[in-house]
Amino acid sequence: MPASPGTHDEATCGEAGTSGRPSPRQLTALTCQDVAAAPALFGAKALSAVAFKSGTLRLVFDSGHHLTCSSDPSFEAWQVTGPAGWRFVSLPGGDLAVWTRS
Repeated sequence: MPASPGTHDEATCGEAGTSGRPSPRQLTALTCQDVAAAPALFGAKALSAVAFKSGTLRLVFDSGHHLTCSSDPSFEAWQVTGPAGWRFVSLPGGDLAVWTRS
């Protein structure tokens, strides 16, 4: 459902501050695996994308939806490629790696 003007829907992936492998309960928690909100993002244009030094990614879409993906203590939580060969990767434990085509 599209957001009303002045409001936004937000989806969150990951649990900051956890350590070790996720438990089966965490893997099935709606905050980590809620894909029901994903269809609203199909065809949406990303207005901004911010990759924080902490390894968190924040996307804002023209539909009013926001998507935040936290870093993971054990895995690369996400990666994004951009124009001119830029690549951003959330490293395990909460760090950000950035590469450019040289």
